[in-house]
Amino acid sequence: MKIIYFTVTPLDSGLNGGNLCCRNHVRRLAEDPSIDLVVVAAPSLISAAGTQAFLQEVGVEHLVKPISDQNLYPEVLTLGGTLKFGWQVLTHFPWELKSLNQQEIDEAVRWATRRWRPDVVVIDYLFSALFCPSVLHSDTRTAIVTLNREAEFHRQMIDLGLIKQAWPFAQIGHRRAELFERNVYGSADRVIAISQNDIPPYAANKSECISPYLDPNDVGWSFNPSTANDVFFVGNIAHYPNRLAIEFIAERLAPAVAARRQDIQFKIVGAGAAQVPPEWIDPQIEYLGFGSQELVQQLFQTAGLFICPVENTFGVKFKVLEALSYRTPQVVSAETKQGIPYIPSVPVIDLADPEACAELICSLAGDQAALEALHRSIATEAEQFEESQRGVWSRALSAGSPVD
Repeated sequence: MKIIYFTVTPLDSGLNGGNLCCRNHVRRLAEDPSIDLVVVAAPSLISAAGTQAFLQEVGVEHLVKPISDQNLYPEVLTLGGTLKFGWQVLTHFPWELKSLNQQEIDEAVRWATRRWRPDVVVIDYLFSALFCPSVLHSDTRTAIVTLNREAEFHRQMIDLGLIKQAWPFAQIGHRRAELFERNVYGSADRVIAISQNDIPPYAANKSECISPYLDPNDVGWSFNPSTANDVFFVGNIAHYPNRLAIEFIAERLAPAVAARRQDIQFKIVGAGAAQVPPEWIDPQIEYLGFGSQELVQQLFQTAGLFICPVENTFGVKFKVLEALSYRTPQVVSAETKQGIPYIPSVPVIDLADPEACAELICSLAGDQAALEALHRSIATEAEQFEESQRGVWSRALSAGSPVD
């Protein structure tokens, strides 16, 4: 199959889950023997060189067309065009303003479809569709990859006061986001979700889930007596689900663990001590700031236990997939576990019961036999799942109904 893949997500690094997910999709599509892949990427200008380098590394034919940052003006210089522009500014939803006056990107995708005549155009990330409306509404077969329940997530951001819009305009913006999401899924021939939770019910008949996974690392986890009592979490505190997870560790879990064991140390990557409330400071918690990739790698390879107490069911938590790629022993919330149903051996924690969570942490941390057994179970289950996914993308994109 000839496939054109398009995204506006930067592919220059894997520093956040969205970037890492899209980079991973490119690799999976490229390695599928039944797919001949061309990538059209529209990153920000600052990410263009890195995106180009990544695509050269993967070895796929590609076209990189950076997003212009001089785009915020009416598309039509008439009274009607000005009024429309003002309304969009007041009631915008994520990525909408960035997509204005980006016709060159739409034309680049259309040119690519004329040049390479694909069987399917894969549009990765819902809001990428803002930049290629012509292709989505053409005769070319399209598949939209959704990384999240975007409109619902946007609703939560508004409710938490994290959207900087006046309340009535934010409400209208949310409604417009819902309509955009529904229209995109309605226009696409296929909808691919990365979690069963994210399959839109109104497009279920043309949707399916392809659960992502990361390649196993050459140097994976091994038991280290000096760090076996370390329990760590990775997540930028600026992302509110991560902030809630850090709050749970600091205010509920760490005190419950301290009442049982004083030798367990929590390590938090993604927040410094100066970035958290004073009441979150605890002698058994070490805030490591944003840290380096080398630090995160070292924790995945040597710390006793990774914990992911994220409580939402949006998408898949790529920090968990990173832990799986190292075969690191881990415990996760019930919500997080829904993104990795193929790893049944990973223990689940109930965020409403920090005492039981502390009991589990204390029973595992430092216990070589228990940690190594969990490591082996995770490795076996991950390998079985990875083998089952060979060719899943070509099967999904060529099918007229969901893959079994």
